[in-house]
Amino acid sequence: MDIQIPALTEVPASVLAVLAERLRQHTRYGHTPDADDAAPPAHLMRRAHVLALDAADIRCRSSNPADLERARRKAIQTAALCLAEIERIDRELKPAADQSFNQGVPRQ
Repeated sequence: MDIQIPALTEVPASVLAVLAERLRQHTRYGHTPDADDAAPPAHLMRRAHVLALDAADIRCRSSNPADLERARRKAIQTAALCLAEIERIDRELKPAADQSFNQGVPRQ
């Protein structure tokens, strides 16, 4: 899959906010890949689910700027947790993919 990476100035603010949140989770709270891997299965997705529901509730109840900011913040945290879960799944799949490749089966 050939995807051209846009210049940083062309990346939407929402994407940058999610990446910044993931970095904050990593540096401020120690949610490193090792810590994520030590969590129970689906813990990250369940936490993301709770935050997403909170954001949806806030969004449905109010349209004032302060509430919209809170909903946006929770949505950003949700997306960052989803990224962490995707990374975790990728790490779990990597040994199986490496083993398949080593047995002559190309990776997809």
